[in-house]
Amino acid sequence: MIGTIISLFIALVCVAGIIMIIARRWHALTSIDLEHIPAERDARTKKKILTDRLKRNFYQLKTKVVEKGSPLFSRLADGIVDASHRLQGAIEAAAHRKHIQKDEAAGVAPTESTILSRLVRDADAYLERGEYADAEKRYIDAIALDPKNLETYAGLAILYKAQKEWASAQEVLEYLRDHLRDYADVGEDASAQSAYTMRLAESLMQLCEVYALQEKMEEAQASTEEALSLQPSNPKFLDAGLELYIILGKQKEARQLLKRLKAANPENQKIEGFEDRIKAL
Repeated sequence: MIGTIISLFIALVCVAGIIMIIARRWHALTSIDLEHIPAERDARTKKKILTDRLKRNFYQLKTKVVEKGSPLFSRLADGIVDASHRLQGAIEAAAHRKHIQKDEAAGVAPTESTILSRLVRDADAYLERGEYADAEKRYIDAIALDPKNLETYAGLAILYKAQKEWASAQEVLEYLRDHLRDYADVGEDASAQSAYTMRLAESLMQLCEVYALQEKMEEAQASTEEALSLQPSNPKFLDAGLELYIILGKQKEARQLLKRLKAANPENQKIEGFEDRIKAL
């Protein structure tokens, strides 16, 4: 009985918090013109990234209390999550309208590309200053406008890595990797295809790092080997591959990469250190 009362009290506090947030944002929410919200807001990728992130934020609260609480609290907790999703989307839409209204007041008709450029530019600036929450909002808004803009995903991945949110970084980088694979395979222009191949290799090495930090070593090794198959003589990738093989204790593979590193960059000052570490395996 006491447990049920405590659970109900916590649920009511949470609901009160949601109501307070909505009350504070009411002016912004009521000014939203739903006709101007981009249709892409419902795009699968954007919805997945945003929804999964909100679920992670509320899941811990729910699981800690529901185990000891009542069915009533469980229903209330689900309602809190759903309300948070709706609130987040509405606030983002209001932010879009605010920028658009400024341009309209100045006699400028903003295009989708103009809005997208502004969002990415602002997100990059916030990221550089370490204002991660504001940067994330703008990256996600940019994805809502153009779910296929790969630069936006690259920035979002850097943001999550900076915050050490490895699961989120992995999700975004895997999406980026999959699409870069497609572009690298079908590129008609040789220079464009080469650029996509380099970007793919870079995203794979970033994924290697993120996998390793989550102790997903098989995935890390697979990403490294794919990157090296695309850029077999790139000293930066050879260096990273050597670090991984040494961590994994793979002496034979490490020696092979060291040989390739010597051929690609014989003046590399880390070669001697790599030799000593490989001998110690």
